[in-house]
Amino acid sequence: TRLMSRDGENEAGARAMLAAQTDRTRRLAAGDDILVNEDGLAQLQAAVQRLHAFYLEIAAQQDYRRAGLHLP
Repeated sequence: TRLMSRDGENEAGARAMLAAQTDRTRRLAAGDDILVNEDGLAQLQAAVQRLHAFYLEIAAQQDYRRAGLHLP
């Protein structure tokens, strides 16, 4: 697995790390911003740029309670 090759983990360690992770549903529920990376690099870069612009606007207006964006 990637954990084994990237981090030098043995199989038991990699399995333990994966088992300890929070499931996707909970991660998505807890996220303030979620970027879906399913449509290629260009779409992801555009979504990151939109999110960045959104936060720059919030910072400029000091409107820290403003609702978030819904990005593809």
